[in-house]
Amino acid sequence: MTKPIALLVLAGCGRLGFGATDIDAPTGDVDSAACGIVLGAGRQHTTAVLSDGSLRVWGFGAYGQIGDGQMMDRPSPTPIALPARAIHAAGGRFETCVALETGTVQCWGEGDSGQLGDGNGTTSASPVVVANLTNAVEVAAAALHACARLATGEVWCWGNGGSGRLGTGGTAPSLVPVRTQTITDAKLLIAGGSSSCVILADDTLRCWGYNQTGGIGVNSTTDVLTPIEPIGLGTVRSVTSRDTTTCAVRSDGAAFCWGLNSLGQAGLGTIGGNVLVPTPVQTASGALTGADDIGLGIEHGCARLGTTAWCWGRNDDGQLGDGTIGAGRPYAAPVVGLPPIVQLGVGAWTNCGVDTADGVWCWGLGMNGELGGGIVRATQPMPMLSFTGCAS
Repeated sequence: MTKPIALLVLAGCGRLGFGATDIDAPTGDVDSAACGIVLGAGRQHTTAVLSDGSLRVWGFGAYGQIGDGQMMDRPSPTPIALPARAIHAAGGRFETCVALETGTVQCWGEGDSGQLGDGNGTTSASPVVVANLTNAVEVAAAALHACARLATGEVWCWGNGGSGRLGTGGTAPSLVPVRTQTITDAKLLIAGGSSSCVILADDTLRCWGYNQTGGIGVNSTTDVLTPIEPIGLGTVRSVTSRDTTTCAVRSDGAAFCWGLNSLGQAGLGTIGGNVLVPTPVQTASGALTGADDIGLGIEHGCARLGTTAWCWGRNDDGQLGDGTIGAGRPYAAPVVGLPPIVQLGVGAWTNCGVDTADGVWCWGLGMNGELGGGIVRATQPMPMLSFTGCAS
């Protein structure tokens, strides 16, 4: 049984959070040394695109988000039949999307808000074609909407338009992709909860959507209907969003978060309140620096610093990876027992890292198979080897 939803879950998804990664990658997808597995963490399911273009998905599957035609959990990486090689995949709340080498996009899972983009507004346990998209190179899936980045740098989104999450200047929903305003040179895309962000060709950030807890980072709590630059960041290398919190890594490796901080998920050393502008993530000894990627789960976050992972926030399911369960921590500290990693994926309550030989290590919640490798376990407070990517 899936964990109850306390808040509307919004990716990147992604990148290290909802989305590919990411994750939730992401920011900045990073191929591992051996067979190039790239993780994408959704709420309670994870995607992996292998170097041969095949796709594996595992975890919670009650809405058909695994993509194998069934509505059931899959604790082992499950091959998904696709008409062409996958080049990028992203998990959202209860849906999954993939960009194919043909430039088309397919999605599956929960679809009653139009987040599958096929014009039907219905749920599907098998891939369906997103309408009217060509030349897509990246996808991002959130809770009630999804987006794609085209090779031209344009961004197109579909699904629920509330709070401006489609970036069209309004709040109307769309069962098929509509173009996000003003974005012409995006090079990285994430979607999380009710918001989305892109990194542009000049490495600056633009975000839009739900902002009632400050997750857009513009010192207000008014929803943002078209893309806008968060205050004070400058250039960035990574971005992630989940629920109503957003984080980014600046080009110099400094990590920042903003938005909801109810359980320390912004990593600022404090708990509570809304953070309306980007604010540095803290460690026990000062600001977090040297970060490459960053990802958000539900009320926790993690960053990759070189080949190490650091996490903060809620820890009810061992998602901080320090061997404990229960007491959270509002500042970043290293994950214990994790070998050197080249990629990090951050799900709702579960995280996975890919080591230098494509071993996938996971920790946190595992009750719906989120840990992979055929394992179903309530909690896993330290990283465990789940499977080897090349052999999955």
